Amino acid sequence: MDIRVRENSDIVIIDIDGILTSYESKKIDEIVSENVLKNRNKIIINLDNVSHIDSSGMETLVSIKNNLVDRKGNLCLVNPNNSIKKILDLTKLTKQFSIFSIEDDAVNYFSN
Repeated sequence: MDIRVRENSDIVIIDIDGILTSYESKKIDEIVSENVLKNRNKIIINLDNVSHIDSSGMETLVSIKNNLVDRKGNLCLVNPNNSIKKILDLTKLTKQFSIFSIEDDAVNYFSN
C-alpha cells in the first residue's frame, strides 16, 4: 500500500493506493492522529485506488470519523469504487459518511 498526504488550505487529503486492511489501517490512523494533534481535523480520504477494504479497514474509518466529530471535525470519503460502495451500502455506513465522487465537492463541503 502507498499513502500520500497532501493539504488543501486547512483540509488534509489522504490518498490511498492498494488495499485497506488491519495493517494499513494502523498507518492511516497514525496519520490522522498526527494531524488532529496539529488541529487539522478536516480529513478527506481518497479511495480511488483502493482495490479492497476489509472489516478492520471499515472499523478504522468509523473510528476516525467518530474521533474527528468529537473534535468538531469530520471525515469525507472520495471516489470509492463499486465494490467498496456496495460494502458501505450493505453495512449502512453510507448514512454515516459524507461520500463524494469528486474531490472538489468534498473540499467544498468543508468550506460551507
